[in-house]
Amino acid sequence: MSSIRTGLTSVTFRALSISKIVQLAAAAGLDGIEWGGDIHVPAGDIQSAVFALQETEKAGLEVLSYGSYYHGLPEEDFSPVLESAKALQAPIIRVWAGTLPFEDCPEETFQQLVLAFRHAADLAKPFGIDISFEYHRGTLTQTKEGALALLKAVNRENVFCYWQPNPDISREEQLSELDPNAVVGYRKSDFGVTALVKRYRMPGGFPVESATLDDIMLYSIKGKKAL
Repeated sequence: MSSIRTGLTSVTFRALSISKIVQLAAAAGLDGIEWGGDIHVPAGDIQSAVFALQETEKAGLEVLSYGSYYHGLPEEDFSPVLESAKALQAPIIRVWAGTLPFEDCPEETFQQLVLAFRHAADLAKPFGIDISFEYHRGTLTQTKEGALALLKAVNRENVFCYWQPNPDISREEQLSELDPNAVVGYRKSDFGVTALVKRYRMPGGFPVESATLDDIMLYSIKGKKAL
C-alpha cells in the first residue's frame, strides 16, 4: 500500500477563507491540509489555529503540517510558531533554512542557523512534533549538498527535509539529486519524470509507491538507465 497521503497547502489559496479551503480539500477527496502561517494561521494566533483545526476535523480531514515562515534568524522567536503548531495538533512544522544558498553562506551564519534549528527541534520534540526544512531556492536547502550538510550538522532525530523540484534545473538534474544507485530506470513526459527506485536506498521517510509487475517490466526494460 502506498505511504503517500494527499493534501494541499493553504498558501496556494491565500485569498480564500479557512472554511472555503476545507470545502475544496474535502470535495477533491484529499487527506488533509498544511495550514500556512502567512495568512490563515499566523504564528501565535491561537484562535485561528483552533478554528482551522475544528473546521479540518469536522470535514473528516487531517492537519498534515504547519507551514511556518521561521528562518532560524537571530531576530526570530520560535515559541509562537510552536504554540500555533500545538493548537493545530500539527505533526510537522515546516521551516525555512535561512536566507542564503549553502554555497554563499558564511560559516558563522551557518553555525548560528544550526543552533537555532537544534533549539527549535528540542522545543518541539516533547510534543511529538517534527521539524522539516522547505527545499527551496535561496536557502541552505537549495541543493542536496546544502540540505545534507544542514541535516548532518543539526543532528536531531525529529528534523527532516521536504523535497520539491527546482524549476531552474533540468529534469535530469532533478533526478540526479537522488542516489544514482537507487534509480533502476526512469521515463520523461510533459508532466515530469517518474522513476522505478529501490526503496531501501531511498532517504528515510521519502514517500514511495509500490510498483506493479507492469511498472517493473516497463522501467527495467524500456526505461532509461539511471543517471
